[in-house]
Amino acid sequence: MEAPGSQIQDLLASWDDATAPIDARVREDPLLFAPVSDIVAKRPKRPESEACNALCRPWEHKDFLSRVSSFSIVSWFAKPDVISALECSRYGWINSAPDQLYCNCCKQFLCFKIDGKLSDTGALKVAKIFAGQLVTGHTQLCPWRGNPSPEAFMTLPIATKRQVYETFMDRLEGLVAQMHKNDEFHNRVRSIHVVDAVTAKILKEADATEDSAATLSTAMLASKLSARIPLLNDAPVSSEALVNAALLITCGWQFDGKSVEMLWCGSCNRRWQASPKTVSKRSDEEGSEPPAKRVKADSSQPVDLLSQHRHFCPWVAGRKSTGVDDYGEIDPKLWEFIKLPGWRQYAQCLSFLGNPEDRAVVAGTSNDSQEVKVCDPVEALESVRAVLGL
Repeated sequence: MEAPGSQIQDLLASWDDATAPIDARVREDPLLFAPVSDIVAKRPKRPESEACNALCRPWEHKDFLSRVSSFSIVSWFAKPDVISALECSRYGWINSAPDQLYCNCCKQFLCFKIDGKLSDTGALKVAKIFAGQLVTGHTQLCPWRGNPSPEAFMTLPIATKRQVYETFMDRLEGLVAQMHKNDEFHNRVRSIHVVDAVTAKILKEADATEDSAATLSTAMLASKLSARIPLLNDAPVSSEALVNAALLITCGWQFDGKSVEMLWCGSCNRRWQASPKTVSKRSDEEGSEPPAKRVKADSSQPVDLLSQHRHFCPWVAGRKSTGVDDYGEIDPKLWEFIKLPGWRQYAQCLSFLGNPEDRAVVAGTSNDSQEVKVCDPVEALESVRAVLGL
C-alpha cells in the first residue's frame, strides 16, 4: 500500500492538471485542441513505397504478378502445387528469402521448408499443412486473411479460339514492326534455333484442325503468315525470323522490355536468354577471346521453348478445375478448348491462317469445324412448304 504522502502528491498533480490554464496545457501539447486537419497533417507518415506495398488489392492482377515476380527457382525450389508460387501469391505472400514467405500487410513470416528425406507422399502431406497456413499465417485483422485473389489469376484468360487468334496476330504484327525498325533485333530473332521436337508438336497441333491433306510445314506456315500481315508487303522479313516469332508467341514468350536479349513469361515470371550473343568482327580480328570461346559464342544451341516454363505455368499446365464451379455454365466445346495448356490453344488457333471465315470458333478437332453454307431463300421456302404440306 502506498504511503499517505505519495497519495497526496498524486492527488495534487491530478488537481493541477485539471485546473491548469488552457494556454499552458496547449503549450505542452499543441495538438490538444487543434483541428483534425492539423492532426492528420502532423501525423508521422510511412514511406510511400511501404504504404504502397501494404495495400491489399486481391482483385488487382498487376499486384498479383508483382508478388509472383518475387519467387525464383533459387529461393522457392521444387514445391508441391498446393504451395506453388502462384498459390502463395494468391494469398498475399511474397518470397522474401529461401523457403520463406512474408506479408507486407501484417508483417508476418512463414517458413515452408520440406525435408528432402521425405517420400513424395510425406512431402505432399506436409505441403497440405503448409497450405492451410497460407490463410491462418496472417494475423486476425490482416485483410488478406480469407480474402485471396481469384483462382483465375493462375490461369490464362478465358478466350475463344477466334479471340486467341486475334491476340496472336496482334503480337506477331508488333514483333514484325519491331524487326523492321531494328536490324539487330531481326537478326536476334532469326538466330533462335528451336528444337525440332517442339516445332513438330506445334505444327502437329495446328495441323490437327486443318482440313487439307497436306502436312503443315515451317515453309507453309511462313507463307500463310506472310499473307496475313499487310506490313510484310512493303518490307518483308526473313521466313526464319517470322516462323521463330510465331513459335515464341505460341509458347507464351515475349521479349523483356529491359533487354531484347531476354525472353520473359508473364505467367510464371521466367526470364532466360534464347539467342546467343553476337561477337563483333573487331573483337574477332583482335583476338580478344580464344578461338574455342569465339566459336562457342557464335554457335546457336537448340532451345526448348516449352521446358523453359516453370512446371506450374498455365502455358504448359492445363486447367484442373471442372469449369462449372469456378467459371459458371459455359459451352462444352469452349471448355474443352480453354482447359488446354496455353501453347496448345495458340497452336490450334493457327488453323485460322487457312480460311478464318470458315473455322469453328471453339473447335478442337476437324470434326468440330463447320463450313458456312449459303442457302437459297426460294429453296428454303419450298422446303418449309413441303414440311407443312402446303
